[in-house]
Amino acid sequence: MQKVLFAAQMKEADEREIRRGTPSQILMERAAKAALSVLKREFDTARVLFLCGNGNNGGDGLAMARFLAEEGADVLVCCPLLHGDDPGREMSAEAARQYRLLPQNVMHCSAPFPEGITAVVDALFGIGLSRPIEGELAKILHQIREMAVPVLAVDIPSGVCADTGRVLGTALPAKHTVS
Repeated sequence: MQKVLFAAQMKEADEREIRRGTPSQILMERAAKAALSVLKREFDTARVLFLCGNGNNGGDGLAMARFLAEEGADVLVCCPLLHGDDPGREMSAEAARQYRLLPQNVMHCSAPFPEGITAVVDALFGIGLSRPIEGELAKILHQIREMAVPVLAVDIPSGVCADTGRVLGTALPAKHTVS
C-alpha cells in the first residue's frame, strides 16, 4: 500500500525536510533524478519535450531536462508561462535557477511542437493548481494529447486537483506519474 498525501501535507513534508537541513535545490534535484530514471526505463527518450511551469514543479522538469541533455539526448523545453527574458522575475527561485543551468544543447520551443517527439514530461502545474486550465494553456495540452505521445507527469498530471482528483478545465493524461 502506498500512502497518499493531500497537497498541504505534501508541502509540509517538503518544508519539514528543508528545516532538517536539506537544501531545496537538493530536494529538487533528487526528485528530478528519480523521475528521470522512470522516464529512461519506461519511455523512448530519443526526443523528449519538457513542458515546464513557473513553479517548483516546473523546476523539477527543468532539472530533468538538464540531466538528460547532459547525457547527450535531444531535449526540447517549452515554458509557456515564461513571457520575458528574465526567468528570475517570473519563476520560483528554484525553477529560475534550473532554467539558467540548462545547457546550450537544449532547444527552447513553443506550440506547435516539432515532429519526432517520442515522450513528453508534464511539469507544467503541480499540486498547487487551484483554478481551471483555460485559453492558450488548454490549447497546448490539447495539442500534446493530439500528438499521441506518451506522457510522464511530475507529481500529478497538469489539470488534476491534488486534493479531489477532479479535472480543472482540462488535463493532460499521463502514462506514468512520479511524485
